[in-house]
Amino acid sequence: MIPAMSELGVLLLTDVVDSTQLSERLGDAAMAAVWSAHDRAARDLLPAWRGREIDKTDGMLLLFETAAGAVQYALAYHRALAALPVPLKARAGLHVGPVILRENSAADVARGAKPLEVDGLAKPTTARVMSLARGGQTLLTPEAQTSLGATPLPTQSHGHWVLKGLSAPIELFEVGEDAAAFAPPPDGEKVYRVVQVGGRWLPVRQIPNNLPEQLTSFIGRERELGELKALLGKARLLTLVGMGGMGKTRLSLQVAAELMAEFPDGAWFLDLSPIRDAALVASEAAQVLAVGPGEHATLMRSMRSPSMQPPDTEPATWPSSRITLSEPGGRGDEPQVRTTVNSTTRRPARCHWMAVRSISVSTPCTGPARSGQRQRKYREYRNQHQHQQHHGHVRQ
Repeated sequence: MIPAMSELGVLLLTDVVDSTQLSERLGDAAMAAVWSAHDRAARDLLPAWRGREIDKTDGMLLLFETAAGAVQYALAYHRALAALPVPLKARAGLHVGPVILRENSAADVARGAKPLEVDGLAKPTTARVMSLARGGQTLLTPEAQTSLGATPLPTQSHGHWVLKGLSAPIELFEVGEDAAAFAPPPDGEKVYRVVQVGGRWLPVRQIPNNLPEQLTSFIGRERELGELKALLGKARLLTLVGMGGMGKTRLSLQVAAELMAEFPDGAWFLDLSPIRDAALVASEAAQVLAVGPGEHATLMRSMRSPSMQPPDTEPATWPSSRITLSEPGGRGDEPQVRTTVNSTTRRPARCHWMAVRSISVSTPCTGPARSGQRQRKYREYRNQHQHQQHHGHVRQ
């Protein structure tokens, strides 16, 4: 029997997303050609980054000498899949931890066994992290982030997550070539995001909020998302300015959803579009925030603060909606509040603001028909957005 060897392993696990649907659409013969192209591209990249293939299913379990080599391989792998005749996307997870390496005997390998087996907690940990990633995304554990060290590549924390089988939450990081495209992954069946409140870990999905559930994925607007997050880090009131139908409400809802873990006291959506009487604004806010009669004074002090006033005073030019994010740390029991306001009117004078312009829709067509195709795509987007606003489910 060949003895096992224990060492610190750099494990990268990948998985091609939506491969089953693609196989059903293409058929077995065509899909076999896709897998052949995938395997060739993935294996040709290994020597340059000193990686070794351990196992393969719809992706690969790979062992590397360094975390830097594994990250560079992952980025090159994503680019290679995008350039295939049938483009593919894969999720990737990277972890560094103790592993036990077992070599199978020549007789077992002849019967179909893998030459090398990898055992240890590091392997399922890597699998959990990989399962959380989106297509084209590479996620790292803290151990992998530390092992990676200083790098010119942008990295970003996506907060702490509970991984089934691990005793404590761990922080997860994303690494890539375009920081504007970074986004926290959604919760999975065995992995979910948490935030520490009062010394206890609270699942982000349990943070109180009334944000409408979105029926479709949010695509594009990476630059605007990054700018809005940065501005909300230093401003209590942020106004989005733009023509009606540009997607200001959808953009602000996305920002609130992605930042909710940083505001464990809650995220609240207040629709001001039907209100024409100024006296009703406070009562509407109190109803949305579930503020009792004894707390109205605190709410009114917050709303009357110069830094929280809307940019206009006439009812006809009020913002159409507000989204409020609450966090502990104010005076006494008062929460710190940060708000995004949607306005179709003039630029506000007393707060940070950002103009929201129409999205650019890429189409494969060229020539005179291209402009018409873009207009039609935009109309479809706008109609879908308006449908979501009127029919979105509100979580209580």
